[in-house]
Amino acid sequence: MGIVTDVILPLSLAFIMFSLGLGLSLSDFTRVFFKPRDFLIGLFFQIIVLPMGYDSCSCTWWCN
Repeated sequence: MGIVTDVILPLSLAFIMFSLGLGLSLSDFTRVFFKPRDFLIGLFFQIIVLPMGYDSCSCTWWCN
């Protein structure tokens, strides 16, 4: 599993991120700049709520 986790998965992730980035246009960034509400809600859930949910799930699985 060493070559898979050390080489193949990071390269696959880099390729996927690059491919998604190619689909972005200037209008996508201006939409976030002028209407940041949706972006800020997503950022809040990604940084605050998601780690709390992960922590509670891992603690539940770990304690049993």
